[in-house]
Amino acid sequence: MRIKTNRYLAITIASAGLLFSLLIFLIVKCFPFLVHSTIYYCQSALGSINLQTLPRNLNLLPLAVVVFIVGSVGFKLLMTVVQLLLVKQKITNTESLRKYPQLERLIKNLGLEGSVKVFTNNQPLAFCFGFVAPKIYLSSKMLSIISEQELHGVLEHEKHHLESKDNFTMMLAQLLESTFPFVPLISELVRNYRTEREIAADQAAMRAIDKQHVVSALRKLLVHEYDSLAFIPALASTDTLETRVNVLTHSTAFYAKYSLYAFGVSVISLGLLLFLALTPVQAVEYHRNGMDGVMACLDNQQCATTCSENSGRQTNMNSVPIINASMPVSPVRYSSY
Repeated sequence: MRIKTNRYLAITIASAGLLFSLLIFLIVKCFPFLVHSTIYYCQSALGSINLQTLPRNLNLLPLAVVVFIVGSVGFKLLMTVVQLLLVKQKITNTESLRKYPQLERLIKNLGLEGSVKVFTNNQPLAFCFGFVAPKIYLSSKMLSIISEQELHGVLEHEKHHLESKDNFTMMLAQLLESTFPFVPLISELVRNYRTEREIAADQAAMRAIDKQHVVSALRKLLVHEYDSLAFIPALASTDTLETRVNVLTHSTAFYAKYSLYAFGVSVISLGLLLFLALTPVQAVEYHRNGMDGVMACLDNQQCATTCSENSGRQTNMNSVPIINASMPVSPVRYSSY
């Protein structure tokens, strides 16, 4: 079996790498501000802003935002893992291929020896699953409702997914979608990508057999209900079936659709992330005379050195942790200038 070049996999990996790098950079940059109860802001960085009017627990706001984002991401990732485990449990009850001589013959003709498994299930399912050694999984119900020609089309369809590594690409895209729920454009990209890959697999099947057999197999699947398999390429993907039947029967092109809402929210979210990443501010931890805090200074060593020296000088003069070069925002006493 040959492996096809999948440009979508390269694009997905590159996008995931950039977004994950940006997220990790922001976490590392902002982490000191989230774990300290006292934050000093350099006056040279804030200029004329009146910090006396800011809430005393201002540092809890970014903490709440981070907790919300991490909680949302964690919940989505957990649900993805649960779905994967459910699929793995679903395919454990396998059957011998000898029960299906037509299937054995097609497997041999298509060069899929060792790449096809049959499992007992009352839903007509066909999908690729596995990441180290992916295989094609067919349910017993699927084999009972389709003809030999339709089965040939199903195998050609799944073979295309297998050769293109679509299962790995889809899983990576799902992980990206779960990690960035505040960028809804990713969800629409994943949905359109899934539809496009299913149509490409249908077209690969039609190059091997008559179109009518591919369409008839899809029509048989439309009348059944299915569990969600959004994270793996499946013949009976519920959110793509109707679109694919229309494309095949009317020979129309598929055009990806995106909403203005998703585009606008995504631009704002990514813009905010880039703004935080590019803001020339660094966190300098402050530990002296039993006091613990962090200073927000301009992103240069001179500012941090000046703040540190002034804080030490002021601390030696009195016990109030206020310095001339910086002002606190958090549950501490404020200076009276």
